[in-house]
Amino acid sequence: MSAKSFFRSTAFKCIVVLLSIVLLCSVFLTICNALFYVSDDERLNRALSELYDGESVTTELAPGADALGNGEQVGRAVILAARTVTSDNHAGDWLIQVKGLDGYNGGTVTCWVVIETQENAVSGVGAVSISSNEGQSYIGRITQDFLNGFSENFTGENYPDGMVSSGASYSSTAIRNAVNGALDYVGNALEESGEAEHE
Repeated sequence: MSAKSFFRSTAFKCIVVLLSIVLLCSVFLTICNALFYVSDDERLNRALSELYDGESVTTELAPGADALGNGEQVGRAVILAARTVTSDNHAGDWLIQVKGLDGYNGGTVTCWVVIETQENAVSGVGAVSISSNEGQSYIGRITQDFLNGFSENFTGENYPDGMVSSGASYSSTAIRNAVNGALDYVGNALEESGEAEHE
């Protein structure tokens, strides 16, 4: 087949059409990515707005948080980020981004958890917000009442296995694991800072 006949063939026309589609899709995806990209700072601001009911809150990296890297496993959770709140009204709060393990089919639920502290000790769970999940088909059945239950039922101890939400028990377990991991992480950090002060 000569070059002239190839350029007139159906095969060449199909190749040109396919390449044109790929090029147009690439341009479209680039534009969409630019329009809908959400930065880490914007994600943090959205989480703060949800956790603090729109109140303006400022934070900074918690001590040792820059060493988290790809996360630190604490119990059945992975700590992804740790910040302390610097606003006067909420000074002493820790904001923890944590991935709870043992969800449905081995999936996970990632949450933002506010851990309240007083006198260098954990004093409560301020709020819990779900930021994402992996493979949790019933995550929509998790209610705000369930999330509020962590704050309302805080006893100073980790939450027991029985604290689940009907209809989404595996996802509830992953969320409970996330909150317990956040409690343990902050408790350990406060204990270490207290020991360092007394050395």
